[in-house]
This record gives sequence, C-alpha cells and structure tokens, in this order.
Amino acid sequence: MLYVLFEQVPAAIAVFRGDDLVFEMANQHYLDAAGRRDLLGRRALDVFPQLRCRGFEQMIAMVRRTGEPCLVKEMEVDQRWWSFVLAPIANERGVVDRVMSFSYEITDVVIAQQHAEAAVAELENTVSLLDAAFTGVPVGLSVYDRELRLVQLNDTLARWNGFDR
Repeated sequence: MLYVLFEQVPAAIAVFRGDDLVFEMANQHYLDAAGRRDLLGRRALDVFPQLRCRGFEQMIAMVRRTGEPCLVKEMEVDQRWWSFVLAPIANERGVVDRVMSFSYEITDVVIAQQHAEAAVAELENTVSLLDAAFTGVPVGLSVYDRELRLVQLNDTLARWNGFDR
C-alpha cells in the first residue's frame, strides 16, 4: 500500500534494505532520474559507485543507527544537483532495517543561484570601481534620487561647500 502511494508522489523515492543497501523499491521518478530500470535487488553502491566518495553510505548508516532522518540540501551527482531526505523505516520490532530516500532535482535552482551570485559579484565590483572614480576625481560630483534629494556627494564637492561627507 505504501509503495502504491510512493508511485504517485512527484519525487524520486527509493527504499534501501539491510547493511548492503539493497534496492527494495524505486518509484518511476527514481528510475527515470537514475536512467536505469534494473535497480531492484541490487546494492545501491554497486549501481552508483560514485556515491561512495560522497558519504552516502555513512549517512544511511547514521540514519539506521540513530533512527533520525538526514537532510541533504545540495549534492552534485553526475553533473546534476539533488536535495534529499534519508528517512528511517523500522520493522515490526522497531528496528530500523530500511531507509527511504526522498529526493528531488534542484539543478535549475543551483544554476540560477550561481548566476545570481556571479551577477552580485560583478555588480559589487562595478560599484567599487564607480565609488573609486567618484571619490577620486578633482571635480565636485553629487547624486540625487528621483525626488531630488541628495543621496551622495564626493569629497571635492563636500570640501568646497564645507560639508562633512
């Protein structure tokens, strides 16, 4: 019943069982994201060896040991960015023997964030250059807003008018 529900969720969901992290279940979104159909019954780290060096095995071991979920906000895997939760699933005795991965791709968000950060850095550089030019010229300069309120004046104009910049 739970797996039927997982198929309807618009996110990549998989369940790993045991110490070997064997795929017990993977919904269609997970299979599509993985680009594979042969996951069930296979070890996750055999199918995706690139996850070994990313701490995936240790994260799942921690979830199984503590019974607490693990949230990963950003992880790059094969040039795609993912956000995911590893959640414990306990058996009838209350022992966590499986872990569910609920993940969604955030590549577009990460790329947009990188572009925004680059734009901010470029803007800060431009402002710094303009400020250096504004303060260093030997002529009086001032900046007014749309309501004609004085926003800024350079040292030269301030000195000429006896103002403190």
